Amino acid sequence: FVGQASIYPIQAGLKLTPFNEQLPGKARPYFEGGGAYVLGRETASLGPYDSYWIRYTDGSLSSESDWTWWAGGGVEFPLTESLQFDVTVKYMNVKFSGDIAGISDYSGVQFSLGIMYLNLSK
Repeated sequence: FVGQASIYPIQAGLKLTPFNEQLPGKARPYFEGGGAYVLGRETASLGPYDSYWIRYTDGSLSSESDWTWWAGGGVEFPLTESLQFDVTVKYMNVKFSGDIAGISDYSGVQFSLGIMYLNLSK
């Protein structure tokens, strides 16, 4: 048995940067949050594997979907007028009514680093 659990969040949200005007050119904290539609799918390849014959059956064992929420925050660090570095920590609440690969709660914290280009043409 060879299998895999895949979770696909489709997210939409809002970002609030309350100190953008007060802290130009300095590190600026921000808050963000929103909703998501999350799809979970468990797939498997079943069958004997040896050096002469490879027989398998691919198939979806189960799938789940649900609406959920996420929230987070971070800090933006301006590098130049049009380039900034950001650090984000986000929590996503993902609890399916059924299970995917024996687990129904895929909630967790996400940590990310990024570079953002700002198109400031007027």
